[in-house]
Amino acid sequence: MRTTIDVREDLLRRARQLALDRGATLGDVVNDGLCLLLDHLATVPAPSLPRGRPSALRPGVDLSPRTIKELLAEDEA
Repeated sequence: MRTTIDVREDLLRRARQLALDRGATLGDVVNDGLCLLLDHLATVPAPSLPRGRPSALRPGVDLSPRTIKELLAEDEA
């Protein structure tokens, strides 16, 4: 199946070289790499998310108007 994707220049260069070295097509290299990644990710447990109220802040996080103004002023400086 044909599709269009953006690939970093360095990855494309390495994939083309690997295809040349192995006598394969670029598509074969991309397909094999994608299969390896997806197979690996299927065996890795998903990260656990924090439990509790969705709006709960972590201890020590200060979102007071004064603190927000100070942080925004730092970003503008």
